[in-house]
Amino acid sequence: MKYGYEKASLRTICKNVGLTTGALYFFFNNKEDLFESLVKKIAKSFKEIICTFVEREKENYKNILNDNCKYIDNSYYHIEHERKFMRYMYANKNAFILLAMKSQGSCYENYYNEVLQLVEGLFREFLEMYKGKTSRNPNINEYTIHCLVSWRMHSYINVLNSNLTLHEALTQAEVIANYAVGGWNRIIKNSFESLDYNSMLAT
Repeated sequence: MKYGYEKASLRTICKNVGLTTGALYFFFNNKEDLFESLVKKIAKSFKEIICTFVEREKENYKNILNDNCKYIDNSYYHIEHERKFMRYMYANKNAFILLAMKSQGSCYENYYNEVLQLVEGLFREFLEMYKGKTSRNPNINEYTIHCLVSWRMHSYINVLNSNLTLHEALTQAEVIANYAVGGWNRIIKNSFESLDYNSMLAT
């Protein structure tokens, strides 16, 4: 944990756990194999959770569009999802820290960015559904999406890398949800207000 994948050596690992390198090689082929055994299951399951979340959000956005709703305003729904993510991360805290902060040089070094891209794709599809509306706002672009998603993910990593208890972390999850959803709602609301104003000028 201290050195991460790139700087850790099998000799040091064996010394810390009281094993000979020969004994370690009996269970693992190399350092990469050892690292993968620590994170593979969590990496796979978390991506599945994210994919499920993304698909559910797509359906929510479609329903919002069909009902002619202008923006999402269901804080309880989002808070519960944030708390669920935080519980799962805290239950697998070491694996997530390895994946997000200490995987450089391993086959998982791009994992964090892959998760970001999954969520960023959701935002792109949302904006595409509102093509001709929110997409007219030049302030909402690829850079905007990347910044917003990165901020949210970094917020989780900062909590994981702290000494907060699970109870304290869940409180922070609620704060993250309120801030993220409130900010996104304001961006969408402003886009529609701008659209309405521009439409008035054109008539």
